[in-house]
Amino acid sequence: MIFNSKEKFDEYAHEKVYEHCEQTYFIMRTGYSMVELLNDAFSIEVAEPYYESRAEDDTIMWFNDWYEGQNYIEVYDYYTESELLHKLQHTQHKDGLEDYIE
Repeated sequence: MIFNSKEKFDEYAHEKVYEHCEQTYFIMRTGYSMVELLNDAFSIEVAEPYYESRAEDDTIMWFNDWYEGQNYIEVYDYYTESELLHKLQHTQHKDGLEDYIE
């Protein structure tokens, strides 16, 4: 999914992070133009819910300061921490699990 404004992306990211209320890993890339976006490499950016009593709305906290004013943001996919751990633990031995049973 490609966003042409940071505000639209923020709404999307907020919804995904608070849907499960855990760390969420976004596979994404950014660019100041569509051509730059398509030539950029994907990276993994991590966000989590951020609850602060002084905030009017719940916000999300990014672990990396990735935003530098880019106009275009593409999200290839996203995974919650529990989904990512599940995938990592089960894909290596997805086939042939019978070899590990005594």
